[in-house]
Amino acid sequence: MEGHPSGRASTRALGALLVVGAVLSASTLLLPAEPGIERLAIGLLDALTLAAGVVLRTAGTKLLSGRLVAVVVVVVRAA
Repeated sequence: MEGHPSGRASTRALGALLVVGAVLSASTLLLPAEPGIERLAIGLLDALTLAAGVVLRTAGTKLLSGRLVAVVVVVVRAA
């Protein structure tokens, strides 16, 4: 289809968004915060999101359909 991105392009874009989001979220751990914040939980979630983003950027189209991976990532991110 004309003007429609391929599955590879959309999977790579999703991976890039996850990487950028994880880095931005992790950068908040360096800022002062309230004493009750769960820094370990935030750090682990950022690490998992970063890993998912890197996998999608490098081998996302070879593993699964981009839509299925996006659903899995959204479910993991919401948990």
